Amino acid sequence: MNSIKKNFLEGLENSFFGQLRKILVASHRMTSKFISESQIPIQVDQLPVFMAIYLHENLSQQEVANTLCRDKASVKRTISNLEKNGLVTIKPNPVDKRANQVSLTKEGEHAVHLINEVINKVDHTLREIATTDLDQLTNSLKTLADNMIAGLPDLQYDHHCQPIKHS
Repeated sequence: MNSIKKNFLEGLENSFFGQLRKILVASHRMTSKFISESQIPIQVDQLPVFMAIYLHENLSQQEVANTLCRDKASVKRTISNLEKNGLVTIKPNPVDKRANQVSLTKEGEHAVHLINEVINKVDHTLREIATTDLDQLTNSLKTLADNMIAGLPDLQYDHHCQPIKHS
């Protein structure tokens, strides 16, 4: 490996983004392990879509995509997998026949409770292995995120990411 690549990789490894990447990879693996042990028929990458459906009943697939800043095709694939696993149901929207409404099944509602247990287990595990105060770290990350959004107006609005409109 040439010295330019080596310097780049060392710089990346020691940067904020390098550390953030390591945390994301480790937390993804840990959460995947705990979900598998709990026998929940869901993948970590499907959780944002699943939880958006849980938090906002009867969303259209487009509303889920807008809320999560994801393209409709990837959200549709995720929802189809969640439906195959019996966690959600897709029904035609009674008002707009072009749209579908997605909601949790009884199995999906049960999975929410299991996912909450997984979240608590991850939090407990992190508290056991953390060498620093996890609450302090969480508050620091929240402050950083809030300051980034407030300090960079372009981050405050993304035309692809739209809040859910409640009627």
